[in-house]
Amino acid sequence: MTVVASLSLGMLALAFSRASSEANAIGLRAGSGGPYVDRPVHDERPPALEGPAPTRRDGEPVPSAAPPGAPPTLSDASRRVPIELYTATWCSACASAHRWLDAHDVRYEEIDVDRRPGAVDQLAALNPRRTLPTFDIDGDVLVGFDPARLETAITAAAARHPN
Repeated sequence: MTVVASLSLGMLALAFSRASSEANAIGLRAGSGGPYVDRPVHDERPPALEGPAPTRRDGEPVPSAAPPGAPPTLSDASRRVPIELYTATWCSACASAHRWLDAHDVRYEEIDVDRRPGAVDQLAALNPRRTLPTFDIDGDVLVGFDPARLETAITAAAARHPN
């Protein structure tokens, strides 16, 4: 291999590396036939809390993790508003979002655009670029995974629904 060919391959690898990291930073395009990795998908999330507040065996209400008068915890806030996460198994930013949501005990519904019929059309209605992950938090749409923006959106949506 000549020096020129070696340099060309090196520049190609660098360009690919930059393109991959930029795609992860802004989200990946869904429905474009991206790589598919067969791994378990957590489509089955527990249902949202409905009905009366949970109680202990003695009939007393179960206290919130937040002290009285304090803002609700992120976990409590996520139970007040619907949160949908549009994702795909091949999306590394989606996997990061899953880990963060699960670590913060945030309740959400996952919509896998590769496995659920019509999900790409739903995603396109919210986000015409169809980038992943896309969050629908009580009607507010966030594109890409940014923990600070996500936490702000969840707490703001919960504040609109105090009970």
